[in-house]
Amino acid sequence: MRERELAGILFGGSVTEPSLGKNARSFVQAYGANWSKQLTLETVREDRDTNFTRLSTFVETCGAINQAQDAKRLSYILVDMSLNLVEGSFCCVVLKQSSSKVQLVSRGLGGQQAEKLVKEVAGRWARREGGTSAPETELYEGADTPPMLECPLYYAKELLGVWCIALKHTEQYVLYRDYMTIVAQAASSVLYRLWGKGRIDSGDAVQLLNRALGYWDAYMYQMTHEAQELALPFARSLKLSDAELKQIGEACLIYPYPPSFLGDDLLPSPEQLAIIRDFHAITGDVGEGRTQSSGPAYGAGGQIIAMIYTYLQFGRDLEAVDSLRTVTPKLRKAFRSFIESREVVEKEFSFAEEAAATKEPAVPERPDIRLPAEMSSLSSREQEVLGHVLLGKSNREIAEELRISEHTVKNHMTNIFHKLGVTDRAQAIALVYKSGWNR
Repeated sequence: MRERELAGILFGGSVTEPSLGKNARSFVQAYGANWSKQLTLETVREDRDTNFTRLSTFVETCGAINQAQDAKRLSYILVDMSLNLVEGSFCCVVLKQSSSKVQLVSRGLGGQQAEKLVKEVAGRWARREGGTSAPETELYEGADTPPMLECPLYYAKELLGVWCIALKHTEQYVLYRDYMTIVAQAASSVLYRLWGKGRIDSGDAVQLLNRALGYWDAYMYQMTHEAQELALPFARSLKLSDAELKQIGEACLIYPYPPSFLGDDLLPSPEQLAIIRDFHAITGDVGEGRTQSSGPAYGAGGQIIAMIYTYLQFGRDLEAVDSLRTVTPKLRKAFRSFIESREVVEKEFSFAEEAAATKEPAVPERPDIRLPAEMSSLSSREQEVLGHVLLGKSNREIAEELRISEHTVKNHMTNIFHKLGVTDRAQAIALVYKSGWNR
């Protein structure tokens, strides 16, 4: 027996005796009981090791989630963790942008398949909004997709999105349901905090001014929103306070207006007007050739918006930002690093688009993980293997990509786990994210 369930039958007999004696029967019963005890002990140990691994992975995952600086990065963390932990065929995060718009981050889905799945998921979960109770994690079994574990990203009575994880079989649902639900709750709180910093009440002066801008200058209106999408994560990377983030986010929407038009009473705070004044002064100083040493010192908010405006105005050219001599070299260097770190993802997509457009064989995706200093103990080959793990590839796929045996890949994975002090792929990925790796 194994935990009160029949595991097998031990039987035997004698070729010389017509029946087994009492001693023989007692021996077999004692042997069977001892064997049952060993089976139960092994099961208990496996459960203990599994639970410990899940707990460790949960701690690492939540640490990585809490350090995410924008919603896209948080989505990638959820996708990569679950894909490697569950080992299903795909995983995706569908984020609600508005009543008619969603954003998708996925791995393992083709373009048409992703579009179809997004519409199905968004349609199903949209009908559940506004209920009296919070939505719960569910198992979805569709005709054209494998079974999916669907975790709602729900916080403060608001459905922010849905995290969908393809399972290899339905039995995995019970195995991972509680674990993924807890991770989803942690991700939901972080997502709500990230979005909350950039949200602006529809009735305030800033929103009204931005809406008016859209009527008479559609190009500049679009620029203000692109600027806000860059300014908020960049300001967060500088560890600015929540109050500064809010002021910078709102100032991004109204920087085209001259300070003389805004006056001293149109904006809700004098800090916002100071940011706008600094922005116009910095961009005006370019033509006069001023430098930081010869001109006045400007606030961080004005310098940030001036850099982003110049970057966007000149076709996303970082060299143009260097013309802003009244912006401190430290901020210009930080902005360059921030933009370069974000461009890695854009390059991944552009290669796929170029291959599809020319209908030529796609160039194999080569990971650029740029590991932090504390991970320098990994060999170059181990770093390459880990890079492919971060891309969601299995041991067999890694072996085919590197033209080595699957056994060799397993040996590399064992060495990687040992050097990083982790026990599985999910913990390794969480550690890399937590250490500052940027896609």
